[in-house]
Amino acid sequence: MLTPELHTALAAAARQKLAAAIDAERAAGERAEAVARGPYYPSPYRFFTDFLAPTYRRKTIDNPEMMWCPRWFAHPEARGRVEALWRAWEHLRLDQTTGLSVWWKDHADHHMAKLLSPDGTFKDCTPHHRQVHPLPSIDIPTELLTLDDADPAATRL
Repeated sequence: MLTPELHTALAAAARQKLAAAIDAERAAGERAEAVARGPYYPSPYRFFTDFLAPTYRRKTIDNPEMMWCPRWFAHPEARGRVEALWRAWEHLRLDQTTGLSVWWKDHADHHMAKLLSPDGTFKDCTPHHRQVHPLPSIDIPTELLTLDDADPAATRL
């Protein structure tokens, strides 16, 4: 039997479910629109200049605990890590719940610790910038360099 109390409870539950569905649909639409518009920052360099550098402030000058090179973009590893940070930020900014927290915890804290480590990316760089040498390697056989990317089994070690 449908009592007035049960009717009220069912109506409230239905309204709550409907509101949640509308909110989820609205959020999905907003994410789709943001993706269609493209990235907020057009490049990892603009991301660094406009967001990362002013936001991630640390004392790096005369601090042996943190190494940084003002010509970070001349270091392939630093360029790669800043690009990874940018790509992750662009993706996670669209998550209105925990996206930016995940970005800080899983991406910024991880990559910046690697970049700033005294034994990290800029370990051998000097105040006047000195590029460090790449990892040593003998010449990779041509057949390994030309493996067909379409055959994932061919790239297994």
